[in-house]
Amino acid sequence: MIGFPGGLRPRPDAACTCEPAWLALAVRLEDGTLIDVLPAATPGGLACLYAACCTRCAARYPHPFRVAPRTHAA
Repeated sequence: MIGFPGGLRPRPDAACTCEPAWLALAVRLEDGTLIDVLPAATPGGLACLYAACCTRCAARYPHPFRVAPRTHAA
């Protein structure tokens, strides 16, 4: 299984221990790319294939998420 930042591995059965909880979420693709995601009311396409995790404690996010909007530099 591919680790998260800081060498952490996603923890599927753990709750987020961060304050505030779920501050930063990401999905790691097979090639190692990290994709920032945000909590959502309904799951996006990426949520059908991957699990999101907290980037600080590596707890698996148990709710729907979507890819964060990209911002473009002017």
